Amino acid sequence: MTISIELEAPIQGHSVDELKDWSSLWGDLLHVDMVLLAREGLPNDGPSLFARRALWEAAVVAYGRTAISGRRQQQVGELVRILGHDAEKCHEEVMAWRNQHAAHRVDLAREKVDVRAILDPEPRRVKRIGIRVSPVLGPEDEGGALAARFQTHVKGLRDLTFDQRIRPLERIVIEECAGDIESLLQDAKPAEAPAVKGLSIDISPSGQET
Repeated sequence: MTISIELEAPIQGHSVDELKDWSSLWGDLLHVDMVLLAREGLPNDGPSLFARRALWEAAVVAYGRTAISGRRQQQVGELVRILGHDAEKCHEEVMAWRNQHAAHRVDLAREKVDVRAILDPEPRRVKRIGIRVSPVLGPEDEGGALAARFQTHVKGLRDLTFDQRIRPLERIVIEECAGDIESLLQDAKPAEAPAVKGLSIDISPSGQET
């Protein structure tokens, strides 16, 4: 019985760079999805308030990376337009959270700070100063269902990124590599196992197809 050994070789090129960018973006969308899921599992009560707030802000900031230019060129904007009006509205609301409150303290409606003088009537003096910082903890504080809509939105973007960007690019890269198979085999090594420590997201667009 012959055992087939899979080999892998590093590849480069414009299509490969584009595939890298879309895969990185897909990884951020997966991160947002998992953070929102973790937040959903926490009770909305006193002991969990800071954790829920941290997870919400982490989700909107991570989502913002998919919409703002940086190292990678690809952004979710074109995909949001494909998904339609509801997706565009959700995108705008989440980005407002990101830009006006989570990443920068701009929106006065989402954080109130009161300063009061604590008085002692006798002997008519100011005893101390009391300061109360009241930030909005999440979309539930505003009476909306943005968190649930956000989860649905991210799932739609993940699926669209995978089906309409990553899979087609994989086919293009395979075609571009076809004429270079001998050179690739010279540089090939047995496929590496996933890292034991840290996080790595292995994406196989065509699954186990051969």
